[in-house]
Amino acid sequence: MPANLEQGARDVTRATHTPEIGTTHRRLELLHDRSPSSLACVIPFTIATAFFVVLALRYTQMVESYTWDSDVASGFTIAETLAHSGSGGHTVMTSMGAYVSLWFGLLTAFLPLHRALWESAGTVLFVVVALMIGWSVDQLANRRAAVLATLLTLVVTPDAFFVLTSGYSHNPAYFGTALLGAYIVWMTRARPLRRLPAVSVALLAGVVIGVCLASDLLILVTGIVPFVFTTVLGVVQRSRRSRMFALSALTTLITTVAVALLTSMTMGSLGFVVVRPTTGTVPLSAVPAHAEYLFEGLKNIFGGYLGGPLAPGAFKSVVGTASTVVTLVALLTLLVLGAYTVARLAISAMRRRSAQTARHDLATAQTARHDLATALHIVYWTGSAVSTTVAFALSAQVTHASNEYYVTLIFSVAAVVPLLMRRVPLGRWLVPVGASILFTASLVALITYTFNPPPLAPKGLAQDAAEIKTLAEANHAAKGYAGYWYSSDLSWNAHERLQIRPVSLCPNPAGADICPFYIARVPSWYKPLDRRTFLLVNPSEEYLSGVPAGLGQPLAVYTLGSATRMYVYPYDIASRLGPAPD
Repeated sequence: MPANLEQGARDVTRATHTPEIGTTHRRLELLHDRSPSSLACVIPFTIATAFFVVLALRYTQMVESYTWDSDVASGFTIAETLAHSGSGGHTVMTSMGAYVSLWFGLLTAFLPLHRALWESAGTVLFVVVALMIGWSVDQLANRRAAVLATLLTLVVTPDAFFVLTSGYSHNPAYFGTALLGAYIVWMTRARPLRRLPAVSVALLAGVVIGVCLASDLLILVTGIVPFVFTTVLGVVQRSRRSRMFALSALTTLITTVAVALLTSMTMGSLGFVVVRPTTGTVPLSAVPAHAEYLFEGLKNIFGGYLGGPLAPGAFKSVVGTASTVVTLVALLTLLVLGAYTVARLAISAMRRRSAQTARHDLATAQTARHDLATALHIVYWTGSAVSTTVAFALSAQVTHASNEYYVTLIFSVAAVVPLLMRRVPLGRWLVPVGASILFTASLVALITYTFNPPPLAPKGLAQDAAEIKTLAEANHAAKGYAGYWYSSDLSWNAHERLQIRPVSLCPNPAGADICPFYIARVPSWYKPLDRRTFLLVNPSEEYLSGVPAGLGQPLAVYTLGSATRMYVYPYDIASRLGPAPD
């Protein structure tokens, strides 16, 4: 390991100041320190300010963009239906329970502005995640590093922002991952609590994480596995503080598993079904392809794609290339610092401890707590990055567009790299410089980004919406059916005045060759009534590219601008649907 980096790692993981005694000074440090390294932070803070101004101007457009994604909109339409009409049977969720998002929707569905609340809730939760990461760094370094950590979490490219803020996504997993990181710092930095308050906090953390786990198994990789690893390293330190940490962590883990199982069983008994993806790993020969997916995905979420053919231009190329270099350096720093910290803790645990010294003053205890908290914080976030990366490389479910599975690498970088600003002289310069480059890339990406429907949605989807609504009203047909990428998003953006439900082609000898979609469906959507209905067919739609056999002669056929065809029938198509997939 290079001498400078080793010294930096040693300084970061071994505190030499007394946190409580210096709290007031540390809080005023950002205002009173006028050193050149302090002024270096002005640049990233200024760029971040510009980013937030542009984000405020484009935020509405961004939200409208992700509501045209049926993966997002289906969660909204499911909650809307359950709150106002009931399920009528087993409600099929997606490959994750999304129970936290569903409960939030059901609790707020009757509020006057619930649509805006649902669409913006993901952003609010994302800000909370960033503040938790910033708080953790504030406890371990200084206020300037904490602000930079918060900004490194928030100032991201539109691709990352979309994933981190869209409703009915992996938000509970992201929140739970950040909460576990903050919980580690709190357990090891706080003054010892009495038994009842300590147990209460551990149980409460377990309840929250357990609900998140039942809602989304992604947190198992991004948070729980590294938390277990961090707990093991904490246990073997054989100090009183580490034993207290291990006891609290064990209580939290047991509670987490119990609450997750109870939540899943309860929701299952209430008729909610989760379609779990096929588990399995890829052969080692496929790992290089997944590594390429990961590299390209990291360029998208950190702004490196600006240096490629998708974003031509000399300035963009320079910014994108610089962002890629900074991203790789940051990830390498995270890995090296994490490996050093793990090795240091392991060596410390293997040494035979001599008899305890007689020195038990307050400063020594505070320094020991800070030292342990810093080390375990680094271990957790490095472990999260490694666990997430390995799982992505080996999973059979990932594709080139699966950046939601590793976007938490942003959290790991933001939580660890700013710690170098506290004790490493070069870190006080290099971290702000690197942050400035990443913020510039995110700002350029936000300014130049074109907000379109998701890639799998048919082209011209939003443009067709007004024409579909006009034709449906003219034919007195407010209910329709379409492929998955052409259904719930249209319903949501039509404020449910048009109800378009997802279907797919299937063999059905008893009726038409069409069935309810296999995920994201409510049985009451397919209850046949005496009414006219319509069918939307688009050749580029993945699940309904042609007219299924057995529907009979339509009353009218219309061709829309995006090559979509609208077929109006004198009966409810639901009466000819095949059985819903298991």
